[in-house]
Order: sequence, then C-alpha cells, then structure tokens
Amino acid sequence: MKFTTSINIERDNNKELKYIVTANAKQVVAKIISGFQSGIHSFCLIGSYGTGKSSFILAFEKALINNSNNNIGEGNLGYNNQLFRYKDQLNSFSRFQFINIVGDYISLSELLRAHLFPNSTSECNIFSFLNTVYKEAQSESKFVIIAIDEFGKVLEHAAKNNPEKEMYFLQKFCEFINDTDKNIILLTTLHQGFNAYSKDLKPEQRQEWTKVKGRIQDIVFKEPIEQLLNLTSIRISEKHYTVNLEEIQKLYNLAIESKFSSSDLKSEVVYALYPLDIFAAYILTQANQRYGQNERTLFSFLEAKDEDSISNFNATQRHLYNIAKIHDLILYNFHSYLNEANQDSTNWSAIKIAIERVEGLNLSTEYTEHAINLVKIVGMLNIFASAATTIDQKFLKSYFELTMDVS
Repeated sequence: MKFTTSINIERDNNKELKYIVTANAKQVVAKIISGFQSGIHSFCLIGSYGTGKSSFILAFEKALINNSNNNIGEGNLGYNNQLFRYKDQLNSFSRFQFINIVGDYISLSELLRAHLFPNSTSECNIFSFLNTVYKEAQSESKFVIIAIDEFGKVLEHAAKNNPEKEMYFLQKFCEFINDTDKNIILLTTLHQGFNAYSKDLKPEQRQEWTKVKGRIQDIVFKEPIEQLLNLTSIRISEKHYTVNLEEIQKLYNLAIESKFSSSDLKSEVVYALYPLDIFAAYILTQANQRYGQNERTLFSFLEAKDEDSISNFNATQRHLYNIAKIHDLILYNFHSYLNEANQDSTNWSAIKIAIERVEGLNLSTEYTEHAINLVKIVGMLNIFASAATTIDQKFLKSYFELTMDVS
C-alpha cells in the first residue's frame, strides 16, 4: 500500500501494508505482551494526531496472522518478524482473530452492536453475543484481539450523553475483556489521556470515569526526534541518490561540534537523509510535531511532487535542501496556525520583520537573496535549536558553504 495520509483499520486491513518498524513500535508490542502476561488485557495507545497508531494496529495484525502461517525467521515476512517474533508470548496461540472497529460519536454498546451484531435488536444482551463470538474463536483455537481506533469519539459522546450509564457499560466491557482466563485483548487509541475527556463532568462523575480508567493500561505512542529522522532517512534512501560522503561528513561534524545534535546521532542517518541536510531535517521533524500531525505531515512532505518538493529538488555536492527552504515550507504549510497566538508567534514575527528590513537595504539581488536566507536560518535555529547550540559566524560560514555553495 502506498503512503496515505489516513489509515482506516476497517477498510485497509486487506491491503498490502508497507510499514517501517521503529524502536517505539517494538516497545509498544513488548508492553502489550508483558501486560497480558501479568493479567492486563485492556490497553490504550495514546499519541497525538498522525503518530501512526492506526498503521501500527494493522501492522500488528499482519505480523500476528502472517507469523501464525509461516516459520519465524528471516525471509519474506519483512517487518512481521521484527514486530512479533515469538508465538508462545500469547499463551502459545498460533492463530488470531482481529475485530477492527473505527470509533464514532455513539455509545460503545451501539458501536459494538453495529459492527459485531448488525442484525440484532437493541434489547439484546451484548455480552451474551460477545461471549458467543469468543467461544467460537476458542473452538477454532484463535486468540481474539478487539481493536477500537478513534476511541476518543466514543468517550466524547459518553461525556455528553448519560456519562454514568456509558461508564458503567465500559466498566463491564473491560471486566469482560480483563478476565484472566480469557485469551482476548482490547486495543484502543486516543489522541490525549483518558481523563482529558472528562474535564467538563461533575466531580462525582469524574470519579466514576477515573475508576473505569483504572481498568485500562495506557501506552504512550510517540516517536522521538531521532526515530523520525530515521524514518525520514529510510524513506529518502529508497530514491537512491548519489551521495558525496566527504561533504556530508563535514555537515555531520558541524552538527556535532556546534552541539546542534548529540553525539548519539549516527553518521549513516545523515548520509541517508541526502539531499535533506541534517539541520533542516531536525527542524522539519520538530515543526511537524509542534504545528502538524507528526509522521502524517512528515510523510506528506516526503511524498509531495510539487515544484518546491524534495522529490523535485536538484541537489548538487554543496547544494542541499536546507534550513532556508524548510522555513518557506513551514510558513506555507502552517500559515494559518503561525498567524494565530502560539508559543513561537513572537519569533516568527521577528523573522518576517527582519526579512522586510533586508529587502529595504540597497544591496544587489544576489546579496539580498543571501541575506534573506541568513535571516531565515538564524530565525529557524532560534526557534528549534537547543540553548546549547553554538550559532556564530564560523558556524554560519560553514553552513552556507556546505548547503548553499555560497562563500
């Protein structure tokens, strides 16, 4: 399946999925396995928009199902081997039944009934039906995993419509799932913490909400900057650019010496990012986290085909997709947000004013262009670089030479 800005776990589960396994994804699987083995069966993946929670659920499903039909080891399973390796981790089950549901602004009972028992009447006992589904799966030696994506919509509805009744049903549902004798797991996804959806409730209602929350284990789903850089480098490296290692090594050294990047940064990642320079890549990923939707926005940038996209960028030995171009990209894509009051409003306004002052100077066209780029670079570093970063004349001189071929 090609990159898409939206994954639907109901619609896309039969499509081919190209999933890049990250350290975060492996950690999430490990937490699910260890939680189940300790008696916890209900989990909530919490991460902001676009962090890949839906993709993870589909990848986890394919990893389990494919590994159940193949020998574990290197071969054509690709990411499946990396995401789930050992069959005995879920009570030695080798067959799995996934029930994928996308949340909606309706009660949880109605959501389950609509997806699992569409022909039943509203008066039916949903737990009796759930038990029937579970027993049928057990008779076929299948481990059951119920995945409810966009679970926040269900919680938003519950908070506004008879919260006591809705929380009581959710409590009973979790108790059904959390039976330690059952071979079943519940996976839900949220964009914010469970209790954030109860902020407008009365104190006694929030207490019930918190009590239900105790039956679900939170798992933070967030990729660190370094992992986002790794994802970017993997995607870019698929395009097979020719890289001048000597020049890129100089850029890597500049990132380390200026303390812009930690010494943990691997030079291989910097090479793989070409023609995106490491400074621009860091700023792009941080901007996506602050203003956009994480990996979703990042991969939209990588897949773009417009005139100013990285796909159509004509890189040379010392002409890279640099911070100045990232400034223009951020300003264009997040224009509405940046014009609103936010943590970086003052800095963005300062950059705009400084550029206008440069344009008013009596300089040649070439020098004006270089000066404006200098303002953009300093401005971006002021916003996104850490306080430890050394931004001086020596740094700027080297950066201009290595990424813009300007002396």
